[in-house]
Amino acid sequence: MSTHSRTNHRHEEPDEVLERIMEQAERRLEAQIDSIGADGLTESREAADAECTAARASAHRASADAGVKLSNTPPPSSKNDEIENWIGAEDWFQYSLYVQWDKNWPELNKRLKRAKEDAAVEGAPPDFSNIYFMGGSAAVGPSGLLAGGAYYAYKLTYDEVSVLIAERESPHKTYPSVGISISGTGCLYPGVTECYEKANRMIEALGGKIISNKLSRVDICLDMPGVEIEPLDRAFLEERYICRAVAKARHSGTGVTIALGKSPLMCRIYDKKAEVELKANPHKNLCMRVYRWKCNEMPSAATRVEFELRRDALKERGIDTVEDYYVKRADLVHYLTHDWLRFTANKVDRENKNQSKARTLPLWNKIRKAFKRWAGEPVGRSLEPLQKGKANVRNLIKQAVGVVLAAARFQGKEITSWEGLIAYMNEVGVDFGIHLRPGKKPKTIRLEE
Repeated sequence: MSTHSRTNHRHEEPDEVLERIMEQAERRLEAQIDSIGADGLTESREAADAECTAARASAHRASADAGVKLSNTPPPSSKNDEIENWIGAEDWFQYSLYVQWDKNWPELNKRLKRAKEDAAVEGAPPDFSNIYFMGGSAAVGPSGLLAGGAYYAYKLTYDEVSVLIAERESPHKTYPSVGISISGTGCLYPGVTECYEKANRMIEALGGKIISNKLSRVDICLDMPGVEIEPLDRAFLEERYICRAVAKARHSGTGVTIALGKSPLMCRIYDKKAEVELKANPHKNLCMRVYRWKCNEMPSAATRVEFELRRDALKERGIDTVEDYYVKRADLVHYLTHDWLRFTANKVDRENKNQSKARTLPLWNKIRKAFKRWAGEPVGRSLEPLQKGKANVRNLIKQAVGVVLAAARFQGKEITSWEGLIAYMNEVGVDFGIHLRPGKKPKTIRLEE
């Protein structure tokens, strides 16, 4: 009799449940690989075995990694159990590290530079530009990358993780040493937690001591298999929603996509099934079914609600580091789904500013509940903006002097002394009621800077 039967049901111990689930996952993965064969897709049975082994090793932390309950059998279809099959997770995770490299940095820098040059060789073998370390290897790209105002000389790919490394032995006050990006595929499997730990272990294996981190971006999503986007789309078109953002957009090329807000904080609601079918990636298709939709076949419909928060939006809500995010995640998700955005069942009276009287759309209440099942119960942690650091007065004065010198050059006047600066300021300051008295040149400011 099926383990899901309602009669003569024997209680299973956690280890038994895990073993049964993993056996089902193994059979499904093997069947998928067997079905690929003749059409030119080259995933091997060994790859399937490796994936099953990895899944078994990480199954106990799957719920923390991606909000997942592994199963290949959909839950009962009763209304009471509907949201049991909705999965919350991170779908993008990006952060930076401030790193102090050890005494072997000069040698590591040479290895990275040599691998970068090798990567630029046309027709070189795939592993020609790999750099090896205790526990694995990463492919070094042929070029660096400018990101967030900082230049990273080296761009590495370590499985599902992108790693950027600056050519700097010690951490800079402003610019990070390392940038880490965990894409949607990595968040899907093996999950954020495992990718985060893997990337940090890589840096340490290369000789880096992590001093601190900064969270740059996180995308929070809820996948809803079996749910059509139409009720939310109709509410959007009828403006039955209340959002703190003004910007909005709708696209209907391949499935419907609704967007509210813009960077650094926005919400996207879209037809996830249509997106998966369009991209036709067999690996990601399989992972979506196993880890997010929990079913053997493609669901009849699948909608995703996704919030994207970049650095400025995170800081505005009191989140600076990766640790801050996990401590405040439940309260952040509650804020996003209750205070920042909600869809309504009836028309919103914006003209008389009575938005609060509009009843919440029942589907949105279910979305709130499903998000809370994943993120946890809010506990009232502060989401107040981060306090700004004290102003660097010396830097401000240098900037002011630089602006004045640039203005003078624009007018064809070259200033070479402090006295000349004062004279010029008095000349042009007449229109603004400014008059400066000549005095001693400050010792902390050099005009040539």
